[in-house]
Amino acid sequence: MSDAILTVVSLPALLTSVINDLSARKTPLLLVLDDYHLIQTPAIHESINLFIDQMPPHLQIVISTREDPPFALARWRAKQVLTEIHFSDLQFSLEETDRLMNKIKDFQLPAEAIAALQRRTEGWIAVLQLAALSLERLCPLI
Repeated sequence: MSDAILTVVSLPALLTSVINDLSARKTPLLLVLDDYHLIQTPAIHESINLFIDQMPPHLQIVISTREDPPFALARWRAKQVLTEIHFSDLQFSLEETDRLMNKIKDFQLPAEAIAALQRRTEGWIAVLQLAALSLERLCPLI
């Protein structure tokens, strides 16, 4: 049995060490934090906020979340160092749905059908593409 020494390191000290190590590298890096909305620990939010404020310029972070995290978002927006993509940015508008179905796919669907399709798919492109595939299979002459 070995005599292991347990060292407790504070989160800010650990982050400083990670930031220093990352700063020594010059290769562009991308860190992706997915499902960030699941994190409920204030110390983690504070640490990530600190990390982002001090991260090296060759590092970019992508945070995927269903709600705004408790970060300094207003300050980052003002400094123009934040790019946000919201739910509505990922949805096709009624006009885009019409363009896909009637111009690109050439289905010639009436406005009511486009509106219903838009409503039912919530404008999600993947679902609209599946609907187009179904229409092509069901009605090859359309």
